[in-house]
Amino acid sequence: MSTKSNDLEELAVELNAIFESSYDGIYVTDSEGNTLRVNSAYQRITGLSLEQLIGKNIKDIVDQGLISESITFKVLQQKKRITMKQIISTGKEILVTGNPIFNNQGEIIRVVSNVRDMTELNDLEKKLEHSKELQLYYEREIHQLKNKREGQKNIIFKSGQMQKVIEMAERLSRVDTTVLIQGESGVGKELIAELIHENSSRSLKGTYVKINCGAIPEDLLESELFGYEEGAFTGARKGGKAGLFEIADGGTIFLDEIAELPLKLQSKLLRVLQGKELTRLGGTKSIKPDVRIISATNKDLYEMVKSKLFREDLYYRLNVVPLLIPPLRERIEDILPLTLHHLDYFSKKHKIRKYLSPKAMDCLMAYSWPGNIRELINTLERLVVTVDRGTLEPEDLPQILLSQIQINEFNISNSLIDSVACLERKLILKALTEQKTTRKAAKELGISQSCLMKKAKKYEINFKNSWSTEK
Repeated sequence: MSTKSNDLEELAVELNAIFESSYDGIYVTDSEGNTLRVNSAYQRITGLSLEQLIGKNIKDIVDQGLISESITFKVLQQKKRITMKQIISTGKEILVTGNPIFNNQGEIIRVVSNVRDMTELNDLEKKLEHSKELQLYYEREIHQLKNKREGQKNIIFKSGQMQKVIEMAERLSRVDTTVLIQGESGVGKELIAELIHENSSRSLKGTYVKINCGAIPEDLLESELFGYEEGAFTGARKGGKAGLFEIADGGTIFLDEIAELPLKLQSKLLRVLQGKELTRLGGTKSIKPDVRIISATNKDLYEMVKSKLFREDLYYRLNVVPLLIPPLRERIEDILPLTLHHLDYFSKKHKIRKYLSPKAMDCLMAYSWPGNIRELINTLERLVVTVDRGTLEPEDLPQILLSQIQINEFNISNSLIDSVACLERKLILKALTEQKTTRKAAKELGISQSCLMKKAKKYEINFKNSWSTEK
């Protein structure tokens, strides 16, 4: 008998230890709702003491406002497991699961409630959400810093004008507004659009899609931009095709040469900007892509609006934030770093090391560059691959460039002798460029061919490869 008593005692000790070791609170009542047992975890979670609970009926506890409502009586009524939230008088929010315990006759003899602190869970959830936000923030910052470093390799500048453009582009990358980039052809509008996208949060969740509105035939442009459904037209792909706005969902779409967009499509683009939705060609279902629009043009859109060539309402939708990139001739200090960077790039690309003489560099600095950076880059690559010697001289430069350089733009002294020599050299280059042969150029200048040859040698003008010396 004593052995059985000892076993029961050990079992009671074991069960009590398990009861008390639970991290979740445990609340036990009888079939009448009287509180029998409460573990220490329940006291810790709720802040209620044993004196407030043990021996008390759950109805009285609710009436006193210690807990918001009783799960015990719901379990007794419905005879099944129930889970609900309770608010404790201490302000704690808890999640309670009540479990009925049945005897052999199917009667409820106990209700055991498991309690979990929702306040702790909510705090953990908030901390987790905060951690996710921090992680996303740091990822974005790292991504932006990386892109900023990489972007500096592509956007070469020294001028204060371009510094302001870059700073504005970086500010615009932190917001989600529509941007219209304006500037002459070749100034680098696409690079600025890419900079805005790559430094924005959209670069983490979407793609950057570029389309040249002037390079695609009008009858194809609509299906490229907005997609089409199967059977929309003859030759339409089976199953249809997503347009570039759908492909750019979550990201950015760059509409280059927006002034070339046909009037018919301007109205459809306006609906996309206003209603944030589109309909595929031949379709009826509305699609709502999440897209940021950056557009660019080298034309005066406002003048086009006044001439009825561009929709006024679309103009104001696109021109929320205008960003003007100045031409290269207005930021001369950018010519040198651009030249050195791309000359080095093409030298490595073609494995032909080339250098610019000071006089050749003066010519590049004096030229107005109507084609802007694109013209400068193309000129440098042409020089690298076509000129035999390692040092590039003025006579190696394109004749159209030399003929347009103004006298007062050369880096020379102000003496009369130097000015006359500079003018003479310019007139010779102009005549050779226009007449193509030394005989005709000499006649144009009113001097003999032999005199022209001597002066060309004096001014280091290499005409052998560029002009004919036929008699």
